[in-house]
Amino acid sequence: MLWGELVLSFRDELGDMKQTKVLCVGGAGFIGSHLSHKLAQSEEYAVAQADIWDAKLKIRFENEPFAFHHVDIASDHDTLNDLVADHDVIFNLASKASPRAYVQDPLSVAKLNLFDGSNVIDACVRHRKKLVHFSTSEVYGKAMGSDEPFSEDHTNCVTGPIRNHRWIYSTTKQLLDRMIYAHGKQNGLEFTIVRPFNVIGPLIDHVMVASDDGAPRVFSYFMSALLNGEAMRLVDGGKALRTFIHVDDLVNALVTILDHREQSNGQIYNIGNPKNEVMIADMAVMMRDIFHDIYSPAQGLSDIVSVDGQEISGKGVEDTERRMPNIDKISQLGWTPKIALKELLEDTMHYTWDNRHRLTQAAMDAIN
Repeated sequence: MLWGELVLSFRDELGDMKQTKVLCVGGAGFIGSHLSHKLAQSEEYAVAQADIWDAKLKIRFENEPFAFHHVDIASDHDTLNDLVADHDVIFNLASKASPRAYVQDPLSVAKLNLFDGSNVIDACVRHRKKLVHFSTSEVYGKAMGSDEPFSEDHTNCVTGPIRNHRWIYSTTKQLLDRMIYAHGKQNGLEFTIVRPFNVIGPLIDHVMVASDDGAPRVFSYFMSALLNGEAMRLVDGGKALRTFIHVDDLVNALVTILDHREQSNGQIYNIGNPKNEVMIADMAVMMRDIFHDIYSPAQGLSDIVSVDGQEISGKGVEDTERRMPNIDKISQLGWTPKIALKELLEDTMHYTWDNRHRLTQAAMDAIN
């Protein structure tokens, strides 16, 4: 081997040694596909995905290669264990988030979010791997209402009565947060918990569904209605207030956490954009106007109607009037969200319109 080749070989090996190996469990979904693509562009990280389908990864990566492993965390214990052992940082994004499912199939929600999710946590403890766990803003439940933004370390987690089993998602995710925290205290687990607040962006889940399919994300629900030529239905008048964050801002927050591994250890971070707070009824009008002006100027404006929440999700549904994050903690790491509400709505609507046929096929692949 010539000297120059030897130097290049040494540099290649050194570069591989310096790379942090990241495994995204549940990494083929909406957020996971964006996070995976972002990390794949960096020389600091080598990223792989473990999931049960890869349709969105194929769309996000286009013709670029990606390291996908077909894994069901409920049953493929040996494969999951080996993958966790072979990586440095594990993102756990596996979850089932759908208010309709909370009410109509609560046991499957609990199984995936808590029991199957514990398989990922246990593997991280067993092999002493850094865990970045996706919790949810829903763990705050009905706490505090409209008084103050939710604080990761001070806000109580308050939910409704047992018969309103819509809260099974919130409580199982909260219990997993507590188990992770306990593993940190008792077993030295290195972890960071993140709580996203209403993420929107290209490849968002559950677009192109029929109105009675109960899309779990309000954007998807409204966009599907617009694409299908149906009325936009407001749950209980759409009076609830929510904040929305672009998936690119969210991914940048996750990379910031990776870049501050020691400082973020043992911490919980809200990830949202308080400046993008909007009443759901007003959001429906914004989306309708954007859609009408760009895609259907010759058609009349879509109807916007109010419906009872139980008509959408069934008995046992309940909600909270406001969900506002305090983001002071993660801002101390140097991250701030940048994309405003109108811009993120337009970006996601443009992408969905331009790729509606591919998204429909991806949704069908997931079902099949």
